[in-house]
Amino acid sequence: MRPLNDITKGDVVLYTEPVFEGSYPRVTYSHDRTILALVLKESYGTKGQHTFTLRVIDCDDPALDAGENITRKGRNVYKECRGIQLSSQEQRQQKHSRKEDATESKYWEWYREAHDEGKTWKMEKIPSWFLKKHGLENN
Repeated sequence: MRPLNDITKGDVVLYTEPVFEGSYPRVTYSHDRTILALVLKESYGTKGQHTFTLRVIDCDDPALDAGENITRKGRNVYKECRGIQLSSQEQRQQKHSRKEDATESKYWEWYREAHDEGKTWKMEKIPSWFLKKHGLENN
């Protein structure tokens, strides 16, 4: 198995995540659990955060049952993820296109907030390549 940093719908992945017990402010680390799961859905939210809906195939922790659906942020899954069965290249290209669209949408929203709502500090967050691409360098 190779490390995976490009997960999409239809992939079967194996990853490890930490489990915590208690509630804020007394949360404590309990153990790690390893999950084998099928990626049912992956999306980029309005803030561009990659999110997965996974169906558990197997788990070494009895708290998660096979067949259960769980949602995880991409940044958490990618840390310790290995690909078992991967989707087609076409599905990966579609995913990359959705990611680019979500990124562009986020930067346009920041640009609008900077100009329409006076949140000028948002302009500092927008990468120069985006501003150049759309002829906005001097705005």
